[in-house]
Amino acid sequence: MRDFNVNLEKLYHNIYHNTKLLSSKFGLLKRLINQSYIDVQLLFEPSPTLTFNNLFRIDAIFFHPIIQHSIIHNFTDNYSLYNTDHQIVVCAIFKSDFITSHSNAVQKRKQSKRKIYQFDRMTDNTWADYTLKTDELIIKANLHHPSDPITMQLALNSLNDSLEQILRMITNKCIPYKWSSNTYFEHKLKSLVSTY
Repeated sequence: MRDFNVNLEKLYHNIYHNTKLLSSKFGLLKRLINQSYIDVQLLFEPSPTLTFNNLFRIDAIFFHPIIQHSIIHNFTDNYSLYNTDHQIVVCAIFKSDFITSHSNAVQKRKQSKRKIYQFDRMTDNTWADYTLKTDELIIKANLHHPSDPITMQLALNSLNDSLEQILRMITNKCIPYKWSSNTYFEHKLKSLVSTY
């Protein structure tokens, strides 16, 4: 949708009569029409409502023909909330043609297998082993004493990425897990902390 600031009826008149348009303001509209875009008002009103001071039609909505089937209705409206000399061009479209529901994402998540860590099966000994192996890799990668102070964002991001990689590797080695089934969907959060 756009306020093109050109008289659309003059544009269509000149195109119909094969008259050259002198103003460069018509360039975008001519391009849209040449690429078969559809002026939606023309689909619903044989004589479209004038949108500027009831003198000209300078506001329009153009759709590509591929999505023309999604258009439900088009109309113009005097919307008193805004102080304007234009009428508002409104186009209703089928939302489902452009926005997918969350149920598709849920179904995809249910169908893909996921690794589910079983933190509740960790013991004091396995946590100690996890800590020891994490420390060993941090020391081996020389991340515990950086040679230069971390002052730049790039250095900080690099350190963060290295630590993340180490934690993922140790987590995969030390923490028990299971693969979810295709129908697995866990509703209950596992407790990470045991209290006595």
